[in-house]
Amino acid sequence: MIVYQLHISTDDEAQWEDRLALAEPATQVFTRIDAQTLCIEATFPDDITPTILQAAFGGSLKPLIAAVLCDGWEPLPAKIGSRFLVIDSVSPTPETERTLLQMVVGEDVFVGHRHPTTLACLRMMHDLHDEEQLPRDFRCLDVGCGNGLLGITAGLLGANQIDGFDLCEDSINIARTNAARYKIPRTTWKCATLEKFAADHTYALVVANLFSDLLEGSFDSLQSWLAPNGHLIVSGILERFKAPVLEAAQLAGLDVVETRQRGPWVTAWLRHSTIADD
Repeated sequence: MIVYQLHISTDDEAQWEDRLALAEPATQVFTRIDAQTLCIEATFPDDITPTILQAAFGGSLKPLIAAVLCDGWEPLPAKIGSRFLVIDSVSPTPETERTLLQMVVGEDVFVGHRHPTTLACLRMMHDLHDEEQLPRDFRCLDVGCGNGLLGITAGLLGANQIDGFDLCEDSINIARTNAARYKIPRTTWKCATLEKFAADHTYALVVANLFSDLLEGSFDSLQSWLAPNGHLIVSGILERFKAPVLEAAQLAGLDVVETRQRGPWVTAWLRHSTIADD
């Protein structure tokens, strides 16, 4: 497989989304480099289409050295803004100035670091930090934490308290292992369901990468865990379920600040309605 890479202006994002829709790559990733620049990485099964794109628009080509990709999942390594690089747990450590996000995984733990929804959450968290939307020393709640990647990344972005929960005991054990590897202080990982989790305080950042039906029925809880000036990032929303999920969020007193879509997956940034209206 061949990866076509190109830096573009943010003003050209929609044009390139249409262009790649016609080119039909196996996967495509748009990563924000700064306020004016995006990096496109599109993966193709052969070099025919990417060679044509390179001849017409510039850019670079490189072979994809990775495990066989699951349908709809993204190739690694994946750049997250200007700060992070996500790699597989078994990959050799590359030479880079970026902070590596390389999580230990477990046999029964969702390997989310290659899924578009997880990477979209990471990019939105990165952008909120760079746009100074997150306060210093903030609290983060990682809902359905899996191996702890999102909560740990919040710690690398300045969170001084990370709580996470998941219904899978193996996930909790792996999250604890990963937090210790990254020396993230003040983390609490609990085995709990959405219905059973009880928060001792509210959070400036809540991240929930869940299935659409779980999200749709959970916004009352999610908004109750959110601090008055806090930010809620939700993902795992298939495009066909976007409208009812976001409607449920609004009924719970949340406003949609921004949505992003890659392939069939939608990620949303939400805030309390009283804050969004200010």
